Amino acid sequence: MNARSLFTVAAIFNALVGLGIFLAYDLLAPWLGFPPRPTVWLHIVALTVLAFGYAYWRQGIDHDQEDRDRVWRHRHCGQRMCG
Repeated sequence: MNARSLFTVAAIFNALVGLGIFLAYDLLAPWLGFPPRPTVWLHIVALTVLAFGYAYWRQGIDHDQEDRDRVWRHRHCGQRMCG
């Protein structure tokens, strides 16, 4: 398994857990041992899990094309501002 697919799987897992805490709390709370009513701290944890999921998704994206474009602009534009 390469790093790209690993980060993509981690992103999907974190998205499922984070959204599950927000959207399906009543179903997941008994399984995960959470209190019957969500607390502020639990919402903060869910947002943190979603933020990590977004970060994993960004790492899983193929950045090769972006890097090639950046190198091309650096080589061909020099000190000028290229759009």
